[in-house]
Amino acid sequence: MQERARETRKVLLESAAHMFVERGYAGTSVNGISDHSGRTSGAIYFHYSSKEKLALAVVREQFATWPQLAAAYTASGVPPLEKLVGLSLRVAQSLSEDVVARAGARLWAERRAIESAVPTPFDAWSVAATRLLAQARARGELAEGSSRRPRPRRSSARSSGSAP
Repeated sequence: MQERARETRKVLLESAAHMFVERGYAGTSVNGISDHSGRTSGAIYFHYSSKEKLALAVVREQFATWPQLAAAYTASGVPPLEKLVGLSLRVAQSLSEDVVARAGARLWAERRAIESAVPTPFDAWSVAATRLLAQARARGELAEGSSRRPRPRRSSARSSGSAP
């Protein structure tokens, strides 16, 4: 791909990410992305063919960075729970500072509005967290009584929307 085409795709992807964060999938239009990016809607359709394909590209871009995030927390010599906290903070930082990360997370949350299958985002996170918790358990670093499986959530008046 030529440099100019790469730059155009990047501008479109980042502009779409801003719009998806602000307005969500349903509230974002190709014309809005065009206005935000300063590129024509024809350029959007040339590079992505539809709003849906552009949304999927945002999600893929966001989740493409997560394996590298998780890989950074595999070094030996650091306690597993410390690694898990570091990884969690880095993911939170990414979601806070990177508009593509925020847009990818929002689009994943709104995935039912998108007709194509949206990639599962948390595979790398789940694998890393599970591995680190297993290591912490093996080292005796988890609190007594912590179970291997999450307990079912209890429903409460607040979560059900009824008055207390």
